[in-house]
Amino acid sequence: MKVEVLEKAKRLVEEDKIKVEKVTSEAIIFKVQGDSGLHTVIFDRLTEKWNCDCDWFQLRKVEGSHILACKLWADKLVRDGSSPLWDLQVKFIPQSKARPTKTLLTLALEKLGLTWDQVRDRVLEDDYGVFAINLDNGVLVAKDYKLRGRIVSCHRRALVSAYNQRKPLLMYLAEDDCFYEFSPREIMGCSFQNYKGTALMENFDISLGRKRVIKE
Repeated sequence: MKVEVLEKAKRLVEEDKIKVEKVTSEAIIFKVQGDSGLHTVIFDRLTEKWNCDCDWFQLRKVEGSHILACKLWADKLVRDGSSPLWDLQVKFIPQSKARPTKTLLTLALEKLGLTWDQVRDRVLEDDYGVFAINLDNGVLVAKDYKLRGRIVSCHRRALVSAYNQRKPLLMYLAEDDCFYEFSPREIMGCSFQNYKGTALMENFDISLGRKRVIKE
């Protein structure tokens, strides 16, 4: 994502340029007052996809500042506790609404017989906090559950770190209470990306991995 797109999205949020026009069981419709006029942004609950009527999105099919601004704005509302917008069984869950990654990583570390004091200088983190740990035998991430029974995700930086070090990506999945090992190269060949707030995520099928008993 280009820096200017992120900066523009942040500015739209700060200047209160986003409004919710309509909320239904199928979609959430936003109005965004952009620099070039008023735009409509739609989050489809059924397909979990975003759409914007601006020229940028219609020509490129790439999420721009208007969609990102809506994600950041919704995330802020949930974090501030000032809106029930995302409580209606919506499939898009802002980063601040999700179960904290550090909580899941703590569970994973306990199962490996490790403590935070042992790995404190090996963590990967962003504005939201710790999202991965660089272990000797792989880059550890943790997830709560699978989407649609088969899709999992991880932070793009965790995947790149594993790839660059030629290590596997190790995922603790709380739903199954087990670890999976993935080849970063295989994931990169068939994953799709989306943003959670400002975090770029890689989404991929759980079948790409294999269950493992991990010993540190």
